[in-house]
Amino acid sequence: MSIWSKPSRIEPLTQAQHSLQVAWRGLSLPSRCAVIASLMLAVMVLLDQPVLALSNSLDPSIRTLLYNVTKLGNSAWSLLITLALIATGAAAARLACKRKRVALTRLRGAALYLFVTVAISGFLASLSKHMIGRARPSSMEAPEALIFEPMLFRAAYSSFPSGHATTSIALATGLGALFPRHRTAFMVIGIWIAASRALIGVHWFSDVIAGAALGWVTAWLLKHWFARRGIAFRKPVARPVPTPRRFLGTLRRTGQWMLADADGEGSAPLTETRHRSDPA
Repeated sequence: MSIWSKPSRIEPLTQAQHSLQVAWRGLSLPSRCAVIASLMLAVMVLLDQPVLALSNSLDPSIRTLLYNVTKLGNSAWSLLITLALIATGAAAARLACKRKRVALTRLRGAALYLFVTVAISGFLASLSKHMIGRARPSSMEAPEALIFEPMLFRAAYSSFPSGHATTSIALATGLGALFPRHRTAFMVIGIWIAASRALIGVHWFSDVIAGAALGWVTAWLLKHWFARRGIAFRKPVARPVPTPRRFLGTLRRTGQWMLADADGEGSAPLTETRHRSDPA
């Protein structure tokens, strides 16, 4: 960086992020759950009703556009496309040459990762929303944000979390992991799809936040699971496992350097030090 450039303002933000990370890692699992639940409750109380009021005040043409956007969050098309890629890649790999077979194997692994990510995140969202049983804003004449009927298993009481938000963010995160250069574009599209669920009034804003978090966590965990098995991603470089032989070798070399320093020979090897000290 040039000395004539303006001082960067990123460092204080980085220090703040580091402090938050250290504080978060120091919390126990129950404490983390309590923090997350408190934040989610704050969103329900403070933001759900204002966002719903914004949704009701939108121009009909904008709402029509958002309805078209929200259709992209249907997980059926992404599951069908990735399943077709898996089947096509498996069939074509048997007839292709070695170089093309490697490329087809990578394509099949990437499609498998996306398929599993969308399927598992969608299943978790569907299971959670029916167990929690939160009332949708579109199912009430006077919507209230804190109405729950757990284990009712009805569409009108399956609002939290948003399934469209979960799968759209999971797919965007997965595509961003496979194509890091276009990660921002994928996430912007995924966020718009997720936000459209609240802006058209079929979900509360907190439903979208919870679904997006669930989708991101699912895609992140599955990325590491696939990477450890060398599917779709490179295997992480394994650090050498310490063995008794390596440990004893380290102790021997350390002892040689300490004896060499004590004899005034600096960092010379022990064999050289002994050779010099022998009489002629």
